[in-house]
Amino acid sequence: FASTQIEKKEREILSTIDFKVVAVSAYDFVLTFISDLEINNAEEIEELHLKKYLNSYKETCIFLSKLMTLDEKFSCIFAALKATATVILAYDIMRSSSKTLTGDMETFFEQWLQFLAQSSDFDMELITTTYNKLSGLYKNVETAKKGGVDEFNLSNSIDIDYY
Repeated sequence: FASTQIEKKEREILSTIDFKVVAVSAYDFVLTFISDLEINNAEEIEELHLKKYLNSYKETCIFLSKLMTLDEKFSCIFAALKATATVILAYDIMRSSSKTLTGDMETFFEQWLQFLAQSSDFDMELITTTYNKLSGLYKNVETAKKGGVDEFNLSNSIDIDYY
């Protein structure tokens, strides 16, 4: 086949499947979730002094969403489901690591996460199962890091300051 023939066939194929080849990743969903949180809750974020926490939270979410790409068991899970589990686990990591997160801040995050989970098309059991898989993967990386074994070479990307 000539290159022009191949390009013509590619256009026919893409037209037939209505250009539905584009895939959205958990990373894309996570960034959308967090952007939505920041835009729709700007006043509360300002009042609660959450900006620095949100930066650390976002870094954790990005790390977790990238971490999932290293384990094939996550490849068959919907990106939106992985992202939902990611934002919940990132909050749990932040909450357990922060020394200055107040009760009001925790309530704010928990209400947002509850809203996000309820707004999704996934039941809580499926979200919990995905959360547990991701949590297990994260714990394995943390354990390996502490033991001096860094199978994925991630040791520099886990150190996030939670204040």
